[in-house]
Amino acid sequence: MLRRMEGKRAPNFLLRQARQARRETQEQTAQTVGELLDHPVDPEYIGRLERGVVSWPNAGHRSAFRTHFGVASDAELGFYCRRSESSLREADDVRRRAFLSALPLAAMPGTEPLAALVSLANDEPTPMPRRVGLEQVEQVRAVVTQVDQLSHRFGGGVVREMLGAQMRWAVDLLDAHVDRAASDELHSAIGDLAAYAGWSSHDVGADTAAQRYYQVALRCAEQADDWNLRAEAVSDMARIAQYGGDGETALTLSQQAQVRSDRLTPLRRACLVAVEAGAHGQRGDATACLAALGRAEEHFTAADPANETPGMVAFYSSAQLAGDSGHALWPLAVRGQHVHTAADRLRRAANSYSAGYARSRTLGLARLASLTFAQGDPAEAVIVATDALDGAGSVHSHRVADNLIELHRVAGRHRTVPGVVPLRQRITRTLAAV
Repeated sequence: MLRRMEGKRAPNFLLRQARQARRETQEQTAQTVGELLDHPVDPEYIGRLERGVVSWPNAGHRSAFRTHFGVASDAELGFYCRRSESSLREADDVRRRAFLSALPLAAMPGTEPLAALVSLANDEPTPMPRRVGLEQVEQVRAVVTQVDQLSHRFGGGVVREMLGAQMRWAVDLLDAHVDRAASDELHSAIGDLAAYAGWSSHDVGADTAAQRYYQVALRCAEQADDWNLRAEAVSDMARIAQYGGDGETALTLSQQAQVRSDRLTPLRRACLVAVEAGAHGQRGDATACLAALGRAEEHFTAADPANETPGMVAFYSSAQLAGDSGHALWPLAVRGQHVHTAADRLRRAANSYSAGYARSRTLGLARLASLTFAQGDPAEAVIVATDALDGAGSVHSHRVADNLIELHRVAGRHRTVPGVVPLRQRITRTLAAV
């Protein structure tokens, strides 16, 4: 809609069109306007004007913009005073005429690449509400729930781009007037969304982006004094370090995540201690790994679902604990330590995951198959690997691909075993899809 909706900030299409018509970046416009004003103008200020965050610059700025773009009125650049309805109507009329004048061109099929058209279509920001309250908090949390379901089922490759757009929208909510009663809740919700964005980035191999998202999550946790969010973010960072083979960093982070664990619920503690176990396993310390897994199981047994959040209960199930235990023991097991325990935990997890956890099930089966090739019966390993591949095609995950590559390598030592050659061929075909 072109007409500014009640309670919404309208993007300033006219200012953006004027800038783009001159083929200027926001930085170039800021530099030229700053020269006219004889003082620097922050390029971000141009962005705030174009997003409609600021609709009525001061008189000196408006004059400089009119001079730079060669227009006679403020309305031609989309500027209006929110306190002035006549100014608002004038700006809306100009916007409407600009939109209608473009309709004949928009109706033509055109020859632009689809990616370019989609990029242009998404160039205009979504109007933000003037006031943000608990309703918007629930909207962010609803996005978190949906992303969680999609990520577990299809992998990070499906949701990462969507999360980037949702993160921009969520953070922009903070520019509005946030009700005091909703501030902490909003920061917590945005932090949760950032943690999911970080994990999805890691899942597709973009660990630099993941680190930035976790910085957002930690800043939100600090702002909201949310110890659960802080623990989740630091624990996820420990998982990433463990996956990358850095057991020392993983151990440091996993222990930092447990600071003031008295503020956390037993189920959350179980999750954190299981991550610590993984760090010990990566470091090759079997005794410490098993001891940590024992503590994790104690916390899990002590948990009362009535005192846990629904999201935590849904995520940290007995299947997830078994999976974390199997993955924690896996680096030890492939070297011949606690092989049966690791295999039992991975198998138990795979048999317990619901259909919505396709990624977790595939990862566990791939590692179980690699372990069975390395330390068990290769014929059985072929069966397990085939089961893993049956679910891998629907999951777009760099981690799944890594584990399939490892499976291909380990299976190569048993080429004479029936079924291994076609299995490796199938792995190669599957890797092209994940």
